Amino acid sequence: MSLRPELAAAHDLPPFLRRQDLACLDVNPEIFYPPSGGDGATEARRICRRCPVTDECLVWAVETGQSWGVWGGKTGKERHAIRRTLKEPL
Repeated sequence: MSLRPELAAAHDLPPFLRRQDLACLDVNPEIFYPPSGGDGATEARRICRRCPVTDECLVWAVETGQSWGVWGGKTGKERHAIRRTLKEPL
């Protein structure tokens, strides 16, 4: 999910969120914050699949502990599981 470039700069977000070719750039942000329960994230995931920075978005969301919304095609619950897996010893 992204903010318009001028807002991204004001919020000190990473450079990839300032790109003009993001799939989410002109999409209603509410799509990325579906209600709990069910799979309201389907539309957000579809948008993320066609985005050129899905991987960077997901890594940023995991590294910064984003709990809410769909980032990089993953929900907060899915990102929490990723963080947990990354903390497990090999």
